[in-house]
Amino acid sequence: MNEKEAWAGDFSAVAQIMKQLSDEVRVRIFWILCHEELGVLELAGLMKMSPPAVSHHLKVLRQADLISARRDGRQVYYSSKDRPVAHFLQSMIENLLSLSGTES
Repeated sequence: MNEKEAWAGDFSAVAQIMKQLSDEVRVRIFWILCHEELGVLELAGLMKMSPPAVSHHLKVLRQADLISARRDGRQVYYSSKDRPVAHFLQSMIENLLSLSGTES
C-alpha cells in the first residue's frame, strides 16, 4: 500500500466525523456535552425538543464515538468523550462561533 492509499482511510474517517456534525442540532448537543454531563430530559429541555428526537441525535453522536453514556440507576447521563478529536472539535466549534460573531 502506498502513502496515498494509506491516507484514503484517514480522509474517510474525517468525512464520517464531519458528516455526523453536519446537523446544527448535533453540533449544539455535542458542544453542550463538552461542558457538562446531562440526561436526555435535561438536554430536551435545553434544546426545546422531544426526548425521542434528542435520543436520536445522541445515538448518532455515540456511533461517531464523540460522546459517552453513563448509567446511574434508571437515568443515563451523556458527556463528550475525553479524546483528542473531541477536544479539537470543541475548540473548532468555539473558534468558528467566535469568528462568526455568534455568542456561545
